[in-house]
Amino acid sequence: RSLTLLQQESYKDCLELLSLGIEELQSLYFVASFHVELCKLNLDDVMNSLSAVISYQHTCSDELMRIN
Repeated sequence: RSLTLLQQESYKDCLELLSLGIEELQSLYFVASFHVELCKLNLDDVMNSLSAVISYQHTCSDELMRIN
């Protein structure tokens, strides 16, 4: 079955959001892994990043549910 233009665009948007989420998590991992001794890991920053990733996931999930 072929995807409609709306479905194609929605999937493309989801991939972009998930890519941003991966970047957020990779950044957190880098800071946590290599800079813990420098105390550069701020709890507020961690929570903001995790919140953003969860928001990306929910936005994507909601959009895919809406178009299907």
